[in-house]
Amino acid sequence: MPSPEVLAVLADEVTEAAESMAAALAELGDAPGPGPDSDAIERYREPVQRIAETAELLGLAGLQELCAHVETNLAALESGGLSGALRELLAKWPALVIGYLRAPRDGVYSRELADHFRSHDWLLPLSTVDAINLTHKLMAVADESDDETGSPPRATEASPDDVVLAIPPDVNPALVEA
Repeated sequence: MPSPEVLAVLADEVTEAAESMAAALAELGDAPGPGPDSDAIERYREPVQRIAETAELLGLAGLQELCAHVETNLAALESGGLSGALRELLAKWPALVIGYLRAPRDGVYSRELADHFRSHDWLLPLSTVDAINLTHKLMAVADESDDETGSPPRATEASPDDVVLAIPPDVNPALVEA
């Protein structure tokens, strides 16, 4: 798992991306005509793709999957309309991702993200099984960080070798007398 510092930088990047996505989302609602503005959809999609690419580089499979799901829904949006509920979903998910990146060990954000993408207001919502798998992928990041410490687990009980009081023969005799 990336270090907390790297995740914090990514969270800051998602914060900036959320601003541009919000602007594109506002343009989607203002577009005249029956279908959504494809230029505004593309402006929304670009930061999503950058987040997905960064997630892939950092090994954040769950975040990468979230971005792919958003892109799939954006593709479906091009042939359909933008409802108020879908607008809210598109506006809210970056904030949940930011919370997740700031506290990846807190399973609350992982579950909230999965539930968010299960909403029936998405054009293509996640199934229950897919949401469960997504939750596991998101939470696996925290599990990996626990395993990456590189040192063996600390012993909780002393062994007889740990409490030996015999003086080794190679110790300086003056030190022993002192």
